[in-house]
Amino acid sequence: MILVIDNYDSFTCNLAQYPGELKKSFRKPAKAMTRTTLKEPACKSPPPALNLARVAAIGFALVWNTTVAPAAGISGVWHAEFDTQIGPQKYTFTFQQDGGKITGKAKADVGGEKHESDVQDGRLADDRLTFHETFEFQGNEVGVDYTGKVAGDEIQFTRKVGDFATEELVAKRVKDESPAASVTSTTATDARRVTIQTGTLEGASNSGIRSFKGIPFAKPPVGDLRWKAPQPPESWAGARKADAFAAAPMQGAGAMGGSARMSEDCLYLNVWTPARTAGEKRPVMVWIYGGAFMAGMTSTPQYDGTKLAQKGVVVVSIAYRVGAFGFLAHPELSRESGTGSGGYGIQDQVAGLRWVRDNIAQFGGDPAKVTIFGESAGGISVSMLTVVPAAKGLFQRAISESGGSFAPVKFDEEAGENVPSLKRAEETGKRFLESLGAKDLKAARALGAEEIQRAVRFGQFWPVADGATLPGDQYNLYEAGQFNDTPVLIGSNSDEGAMFVRRGASPADFEQRIRDGYGPAAQAILKAYRHSTEAEAFKSSKDIFRETAFAWPTWTWARLQSRKGRHKAFVYYFDHHAASAPDGASHAAEIGYVFGNLGAWGKPGPEAAALSELMSAYWVNFATTGDPNGPGLPAWPAFTKSNMKAMVFDGKPGSQPLPNLEKLEAVDKYYTWRREQERKKLRP
Repeated sequence: MILVIDNYDSFTCNLAQYPGELKKSFRKPAKAMTRTTLKEPACKSPPPALNLARVAAIGFALVWNTTVAPAAGISGVWHAEFDTQIGPQKYTFTFQQDGGKITGKAKADVGGEKHESDVQDGRLADDRLTFHETFEFQGNEVGVDYTGKVAGDEIQFTRKVGDFATEELVAKRVKDESPAASVTSTTATDARRVTIQTGTLEGASNSGIRSFKGIPFAKPPVGDLRWKAPQPPESWAGARKADAFAAAPMQGAGAMGGSARMSEDCLYLNVWTPARTAGEKRPVMVWIYGGAFMAGMTSTPQYDGTKLAQKGVVVVSIAYRVGAFGFLAHPELSRESGTGSGGYGIQDQVAGLRWVRDNIAQFGGDPAKVTIFGESAGGISVSMLTVVPAAKGLFQRAISESGGSFAPVKFDEEAGENVPSLKRAEETGKRFLESLGAKDLKAARALGAEEIQRAVRFGQFWPVADGATLPGDQYNLYEAGQFNDTPVLIGSNSDEGAMFVRRGASPADFEQRIRDGYGPAAQAILKAYRHSTEAEAFKSSKDIFRETAFAWPTWTWARLQSRKGRHKAFVYYFDHHAASAPDGASHAAEIGYVFGNLGAWGKPGPEAAALSELMSAYWVNFATTGDPNGPGLPAWPAFTKSNMKAMVFDGKPGSQPLPNLEKLEAVDKYYTWRREQERKKLRP
């Protein structure tokens, strides 16, 4: 039975003495009242015990309905698809309900490994469903606890896998005995479909977010299209399934710790959207993965966009060719294109951004509010895209995590320089084709992708300053005002070098390496980097790697943007210390905090969870307005020459002077000298 009382704030209470639910809906009366006007004990009494005269005297109307609508049963078949740390999973639950007792079966496909188990200890109380299952995976017995909220034809689950992972998923009813079942199923399918320029996509839904994976944004770059700019994708008829990641680009087996299938046919992207309809114009965040331009894939679990999308943005991740397939330069290729060679991976990124411009509105995104963001090689790509002429107008904000590309162009074996000149890259390409036994470009294109990949050596390829895709020295381009001017949010981590530098260098070894590699700036660098003990030499080895690879390019970018740009620069320094990283935050450590995906190493503690919430809020604010600041957040000032402050993410996040400023200034002396040397080389 349902009691409706007008003129008060709404609330619901259950009456144990009646079959079903007794609801009171209140709207506040004209004169102010408090919730104590009708006290809770009155709610728990049988309806006749309510003082109706008293209620009427204070202006309430009562409406009685003696029919009770029982809660919808869950008997039937339910389906869920989601990504976890161990790969994509597909579940089918078959539930049988007997009052509050639930039994049934759970069938799963975990990355191709299938299992079936019983639903154990199943209970349904009101809209809360709980049960347990036990199954064997890769020789181990795994226990899983489910807690779900039933809402019509969806069950929103929290799924705890043993002691090492907690996941969220949504199961949808796919078989029901009620007459409305077929209508519900059709509606759910329609909600998962989006029509873009090339055809209709059918994605998936999880935790309130629709996802569409494996969307082609270019033709497969195979055969004659190998080592060519990406071409527009083909259209298709009917609804194309978009519920699984496409293959990763060709790279070394096990690169980036992944086990994804690899293929030369790799130009696909993924979308996560909170929007229910097109035209909502939500901010768009386009992720570009890292991997030293030799590896990387969109299917890495840390890059899942669900939790970031739950904050109101549309998240896109784009794939691009890496290694020899993305960055091979060769004289024949340069002649063929007429505009140089070695920039195919960057061209892929531009093609992905064009796809976003042309199609993202169909997912509820705003093509005029696009933020590109990436880490490591992805962050360097973001930096490069700010000077790529073809990328102009395709994004309105830029976030670079441990990126930046502001060192001089590499002509020889100079320390701290990565972007090769076209001539140097072409020489590398000629040697590479010779190692393949390919006498010319036609012969190289006839080789299998696996044969080419086997010949690749890590660090062999990098985006090329070909004069067209990447016009030249990014520092000089900024100085000349030739860049895509947008707000930037950029930063680096405190212990970046931990991933790359090994112990063993003595103080003498460190000093010799600096004197051999850093010219007249060596003395200033040795003064800034303590190295009197092996422990100090090890830390300084890590730190100078941090500066030359990530922190100095970031700092230089911020200085140039604040001086040459119309938009602001915001700088961060990620210094979260964990049990596994007592010296500070290693390279890539911030990614999980930005995406909200911290479950790879167990359930995060409250401090880590709070830091993740803070960082993702800043990132989303920046994508929304071009400024990370927002209500309730510590103030993050813009970076300027006179106020070189960064948001330091540590135990007590807040704005501080850059902790490594002295070292940055010492390393800057080296790059100033190097750039002058390059100018001398280029003078007629």
